[in-house]
Amino acid sequence: MKFIAHASSSKANAYEVFASNGNRLLIDCGVPWPQIQKYLGYKMLPIIGCLISHGHITDHCKAAADVLKQGIPIYAGWDTLEAVGLDGAAGTTPIALPLDKPLEIGPFHVFAFHVKHDVPNLGFIITDNDTSDQLFFAVDTPNITQRFDCQFQIIAIGCNYDNSILRKRVASGKMNEAGAKRLLHAHMEKSVCKKYIQDFCNLSRCEEIHLLHMSSGNIDKEATRQEFEDELFVPVFIGGQKC
Repeated sequence: MKFIAHASSSKANAYEVFASNGNRLLIDCGVPWPQIQKYLGYKMLPIIGCLISHGHITDHCKAAADVLKQGIPIYAGWDTLEAVGLDGAAGTTPIALPLDKPLEIGPFHVFAFHVKHDVPNLGFIITDNDTSDQLFFAVDTPNITQRFDCQFQIIAIGCNYDNSILRKRVASGKMNEAGAKRLLHAHMEKSVCKKYIQDFCNLSRCEEIHLLHMSSGNIDKEATRQEFEDELFVPVFIGGQKC
């Protein structure tokens, strides 16, 4: 299994998962369709579906209608499909993901679970049925309460801000209090992220950790990458690229 974070920020999100047989699955399509085509190398045939985590149109499902027009099925929670107007979309019929029940999508076994956000939001456990490799994915959430009996090869998780940096920016007037409060209630702080990985995830087979949706000003990306790598003994990537 392979995971790529093509875009991961408050402005754009697009992720790609590769199965061992060459099939690919998208997670979120929060960039214009021409940009997604570029990410995919203009090769559409192995794309067997697109999971959408939640209904923030501008940065998570901007290209959803175009994805459907290409004949690529979209899988999302029913409330998300309704919120973004895909419940009656033309083209390939969107599919509502069952919550806490597995769904087979080609060679992928997909398990969707609820995570907290300011709109209904899903995390995913994706298994390559041919190799049994497993990916954990969760973004745009302040915390995760579930513990899964899995040995993940790849963990892709939101790590948005460092509380100490955020407080300094608010105190200096570089960030307003309203924006800071939204981060506290909608996104994951660095220490919370690390504690979840340490205490709730079995790292015995983990080969990669991807820290997603990192703020451009509220966290030191390289210092965080190094801290996680030193303490967790797993290679850590920021936005899909090793720093």
